[in-house]
Amino acid sequence: MTMATLSVRKTAGVVLLSAPVMALLLCSMVYSYQYVGRPFIGFLMFPNLLISTFYAPWWLAPKEGVLYPWVLDSIDSAPLRSASDLDGSLSSMNPGEIHLVALKSGNEKMSKGLPVVVFRLSDYLGVCGPMLVSGFLTIVIGILVGILLPGSPAVWSVLFFCLSLGGFVGTAPDWSVSHRIPLILLLFSTMTPASAMDLALFFPSPLPGVRWYHGLIPVGIGLFISLMFLMSLPYPETYAKVDTINGIFIGLSWIAYAGRLVGLGRSLPDKKDREIARISLLGGITPFAFALLPVLITIFIFHTPYALYAFSLLFTVFPPAAMAWALWRASLS
Repeated sequence: MTMATLSVRKTAGVVLLSAPVMALLLCSMVYSYQYVGRPFIGFLMFPNLLISTFYAPWWLAPKEGVLYPWVLDSIDSAPLRSASDLDGSLSSMNPGEIHLVALKSGNEKMSKGLPVVVFRLSDYLGVCGPMLVSGFLTIVIGILVGILLPGSPAVWSVLFFCLSLGGFVGTAPDWSVSHRIPLILLLFSTMTPASAMDLALFFPSPLPGVRWYHGLIPVGIGLFISLMFLMSLPYPETYAKVDTINGIFIGLSWIAYAGRLVGLGRSLPDKKDREIARISLLGGITPFAFALLPVLITIFIFHTPYALYAFSLLFTVFPPAAMAWALWRASLS
């Protein structure tokens, strides 16, 4: 088999893997945009009425304590069963009206009088825009790595990571706003830590004794957590606990990946691998070390909407871009 044939097959494989993820991001963009101009009670939610983790610091409801993991129970004493019930109630409300929102979290309950406002274009651009842009760029980075760089376990791992992370961030607006792409975000949310664990195994070179099928282990863990998400979806409070389990999986996967890079930078005799590890590690920690505090201050104290773009780009796009840059530099030497 010639090198040209292998290259064509690799490119076709990358396109086949990437096209569905990009299509889902575009659907998320279109569906969530349709929310612009509609009545809005001041917070976003998941389909099961669990308050979303995504919000703008200039919205009134989060300032009143309406935050994740509270669950919306009723509005004006009318019980709600799903996010679509709330959409139906809001459609008959007018901006400026104040309505009583009842929430619960475990044994705790609270009620808040919240005004109905209009979900503006600036809300869409300020909250959904950063996720859509950073998701799109992350997917593009993965596609470029997969097509332009020589095939290797590290390249496929970076592609897997970019598609998982980009798909997660890119479909988040739909999960929290329009609820039109069912359950897709659940899979992306667990495949993102699975792909980070995969990087710990194969990036920038496979661990000694590791074979391709060992990468199925983190994927299996991610699929199991996805199943837990699916089973808990009708029970918002249980869903929040599964989300905590997935958060632990995310933390452990990043610790494993960072630990691998630190170990590579210190001990591996291969100069290329040491250089790739050094650049990738710097790309992962630089946003946290130098940008986290200024960006958070800008967002939450000065309420600058489009600072969310800086936050999303730094912490979503910067790490995979550093990986891609490191692999590209190594391919030239």
